[in-house]
Amino acid sequence: MIYSTRPEFKHFSCESEKVDSDPLFWKFKVIDPHIDSGLGELLNLIGEYAIQERDISNRSYISGSSEITNLANFFESSSLPSDKEHLASLVVQKVRERTTYLSEEDIRETVEHGPLLEDYAFLIGRLKAYKQNPALLEQNSRFIFDPIKRRLDLYLGPDEHRLLAMSRVLGLIPFSAIERLRETKIRVMGASVAASTIETLVALGAENIVFYDYGFLDPAKMPQMPGGMGDFRNSGEPKVKALMELVQGRNPYGIFLGIPGKVLIPGEAKQSEFDVYLDEIIDDADLLIEVVDQYHIKAGTRAHSDKPIVFVADLGSDPIAGIEDPKLNLWFNREISDEDKARMSKIPASREEAIREGPRAIYLMVNKDLNDDHRLQFLLASLGLIPFWSQTPTSTRESAALASKLIIEWTQNSPVMGKNIHPNESPKTLIEMFNAKTSLNLRRICAELLDIPPSII
Repeated sequence: MIYSTRPEFKHFSCESEKVDSDPLFWKFKVIDPHIDSGLGELLNLIGEYAIQERDISNRSYISGSSEITNLANFFESSSLPSDKEHLASLVVQKVRERTTYLSEEDIRETVEHGPLLEDYAFLIGRLKAYKQNPALLEQNSRFIFDPIKRRLDLYLGPDEHRLLAMSRVLGLIPFSAIERLRETKIRVMGASVAASTIETLVALGAENIVFYDYGFLDPAKMPQMPGGMGDFRNSGEPKVKALMELVQGRNPYGIFLGIPGKVLIPGEAKQSEFDVYLDEIIDDADLLIEVVDQYHIKAGTRAHSDKPIVFVADLGSDPIAGIEDPKLNLWFNREISDEDKARMSKIPASREEAIREGPRAIYLMVNKDLNDDHRLQFLLASLGLIPFWSQTPTSTRESAALASKLIIEWTQNSPVMGKNIHPNESPKTLIEMFNAKTSLNLRRICAELLDIPPSII
């Protein structure tokens, strides 16, 4: 029962030793070489896998530690304060020294808008610690072992990894939103359309994602896949295996697990040790992302979930994404009759029934958002003349960005649930909007500071 030792694996048991199908074998190992048990584990691993010197690298650690040291040196030499109040006063002082148009009060109101100064003060304080204690970087470092590539890398510790990742969204995404995203348990059904969304969420800071898909990659799917997952050499690999490799490379410290099994509803029998029932997934989630082909699983998710559901559809060149509020009972953020809900929820009795009912159910979900180019392709597919659903790589990336933005907004309790949006409706900012006054004052400050004519403010 190798899955029973940690809560996030509680639904699974596996007696198989086949490394090609065991998701626990795909997991990176994080080793602390600064404690006796970690050093012993490291030496055992080197012996077990016959790791050679060429398989061990410290390049990532050197690069990361150099970046942190340079930032710490900058903050030290610039004498930047590590509390918001004094940092705001410093910014106001420097703006007043180089501008004359606005009052101190207006400048302060403008520069204190949003999370920038508060988060910057936090970042300064955290990074200054490495100047005060230069040994901290080495003490926090970890070895990361990739069991598939049999590669061993020395890397920054988890806190340092998070700090550098957050530093580049400073002022654009509140650190508090990233922290809530990190703590959110996200469970994903499907690893094709959803793969880009998962990868984007991990890049934003999500650290607890389990995804389910029993399918395999093939060359036709590669254009839609993110990053290295779309490498042609992954053809024939389980989708979840390639996706695990990708997201663990983004963040080796997260809880990421790809389960190569089917999602089932009561009445369906397990055919694999990795198959899992829908209610188990729902119970283990804070947020669900559902992108599966089986219409009765889509319906079952809505019928049984008390958790928000992210809906993503790559429609032609104009994809949609939305977060469904289970309290509203609006399946796919649409008004669908009880009769149609019951029809969608029925387990198909035969392949012929699934082929007949599937297109009807999908059409009900996306009809109002379907452009005619994709509607025509859908027509031919429904007639049995095209054996697939067309999707463009651009739509896959756009829908991932849409869904990820909505999830960031959701972490801040913004009223984003209950509607689907297109790219032209995407949030233009992920912080509180500037009002007319602060927006104009900010433009005036920048124009005067940079000697820009007032006529083009």
